[in-house]
Amino acid sequence: MSGFTEDLIAWIEDNLENPLLVDDVTQKAGYSKWYLQRRFKRETGIPLAKYIRDRRLCKAALLVRMSRLPMMEIAARYQFDSQQSFNRRFKQHFGVPPGEYRRAGDWRFTGIRPRHAFTDLSPRPVVSRVTLAQRLTRHGGRISHCRVDQLESLAFHYETRAPLFAAIDGMLATQPGPVWLAEQNVPESSAEISFTSCLCRPTAEGEPTLAASGDYLALPLTGTQEALSRAIMHFYLYEMTEHGHVRRDGHDLLRIDQTAEGVYQGCYFVPVA
Repeated sequence: MSGFTEDLIAWIEDNLENPLLVDDVTQKAGYSKWYLQRRFKRETGIPLAKYIRDRRLCKAALLVRMSRLPMMEIAARYQFDSQQSFNRRFKQHFGVPPGEYRRAGDWRFTGIRPRHAFTDLSPRPVVSRVTLAQRLTRHGGRISHCRVDQLESLAFHYETRAPLFAAIDGMLATQPGPVWLAEQNVPESSAEISFTSCLCRPTAEGEPTLAASGDYLALPLTGTQEALSRAIMHFYLYEMTEHGHVRRDGHDLLRIDQTAEGVYQGCYFVPVA
């Protein structure tokens, strides 16, 4: 994909919450509508108008699922002229209306379209389905918040996990691994998306403060903190969306087995139905 189209997609992403028609994009690009639409589809495989519509619906779906923001506010934020229009478009794309999408216990990722600039990254992760029966004891935690666009920002994920990785380093320096990091979205009534994160150790006796059991998708990991954060983000953008996995309620789990000179070995687990 050319630098021109990458820059254009970045501009589109920055303006998804503003009135944005194909005519606006062509004016920004400085080309005719006919030429720009042909070039955009040739380089991305997606018609320009569909890309804008799908990305708005994707952002809206993330807020529907990961926040408790009123539906009318989500519809207005992504430039739908009415809640009825939003409901109709949402159901056409995801198969269910937004209210049902929010209430469902499981989350099917079919229809979530990541930002196109990510789709040429490789290699793709090697993922397997496993069953866990893990008893964990919490060792501290934190709450973090982000805007919906930051879910696709490597810098956000890296900076959010940095103090947790520093704590993991300290725990592994005093006692062999593994150390577990449990992460979970906690929907709130705002446009920000909230997460809880806590460090855990396996426990064999007493009542666990976090029980991880059932089926998970497992992503083996080796690399620096930045490499791990990138692999996890790409896992959600590719594996979960392209294969339509169904995420059930529960914590995502990052298991760090060992570290040496800033390189970590472990595995990331996502609960699936």
